[in-house]
Amino acid sequence: MSEGREPATERVIESKRIFEGSICALRVDTVMLDSGRTATREIVEHDPVVAMVPVEADGTVVLIRQFRLATGEVMLEIPAGIVDPGEDKAAAAQRELREETGLRAEKLTQLGEFFASPGFLTELMTIFLAEGLEPAPLDADEDEDIVVQRVTLGEAVRLVEAGEIKDAKSVAGILLAARRLLA
Repeated sequence: MSEGREPATERVIESKRIFEGSICALRVDTVMLDSGRTATREIVEHDPVVAMVPVEADGTVVLIRQFRLATGEVMLEIPAGIVDPGEDKAAAAQRELREETGLRAEKLTQLGEFFASPGFLTELMTIFLAEGLEPAPLDADEDEDIVVQRVTLGEAVRLVEAGEIKDAKSVAGILLAARRLLA
């Protein structure tokens, strides 16, 4: 370990696709290190995701509850979804907001972007603040059972701090929105 320099990049010398699913793929890459040695990297490929912190005029945050099989828990989250190939991120945000909450945003402001887990996952998340909310035809996905829950922004922050909201995109989105709106 050293300071003051950029780490060396890795060059892929072999790549094998192990699995191709409907929302992700798994590949195993063999990489050449700067030292001349090789290493193996397991990479989960996932399309970009948008997530929205919908805030109503009175400061209420619109969250969703849904069961997540990977955690075995009902999670309290901000609405989110995959950006379709060729789709604009703001358009994807509006689509997902409508599908999950039955709302449309008059104004979307990008709060930030981050990789969910860059050690093995390609998923890039873009977080939007959604304001000027108005009802829109609910166009829910058939395979999702979502319940809408409204809380104040301060309560959402408290739920994050208490560990009751533990989904990374929701934690980041709520804290970024609070920093902007409560400053």
